[in-house]
Amino acid sequence: MRLVSALALLTAAAGLGAAAPPPSASVLFSAQNSLAVSCSNHAKRASLVRKSMVEQLAPCTAAIETEPLSNRQLAATYVNRGVILLHAAMVSDAKVDFDRAIALDGGIGEAYVNRGATLVAMHQDAAALVDIDHGLALGAEEPEHAYFNRGLALENLGDLRGAYESYSKAAELRPDWADPKVELARFTVGR
Repeated sequence: MRLVSALALLTAAAGLGAAAPPPSASVLFSAQNSLAVSCSNHAKRASLVRKSMVEQLAPCTAAIETEPLSNRQLAATYVNRGVILLHAAMVSDAKVDFDRAIALDGGIGEAYVNRGATLVAMHQDAAALVDIDHGLALGAEEPEHAYFNRGLALENLGDLRGAYESYSKAAELRPDWADPKVELARFTVGR
């Protein structure tokens, strides 16, 4: 399916009672510190593993409170803990961690992308786009998540063409990921 000229009409099927998909999160991997590494491993599997929240958050909090981390490592650990919180639908707490990460090191793309994901979940889509685009400009390590969340925000704002293009970019960057394809399947492209 391709867009045909500027006159192409793009529509998305209504979700007939279906909830919007959750935002997607990007994880940063920490190195050298055992608790920070454990935290990043938990964050990477947060959407797949249904461990207790205490069990997933414990190494992150312990790393933050006890390990001698550089500002960048500490910021990455806040990002990873925020990812776990976001997957647990603790959106406000996740945003606090992403804010802390950005305050410590404003050069981490994932911090902005993930804060953008929390803003999508909080229905602050215009602000989410600013963060997501900034995270992409900083070179987010998993840009497919940024484009997926960008698609959610644009669709919520009524920009169906932009949403379609963002979902398409997410699918292009990670062809094995089903979520963008599910979203794209709801669109019809016509004249």
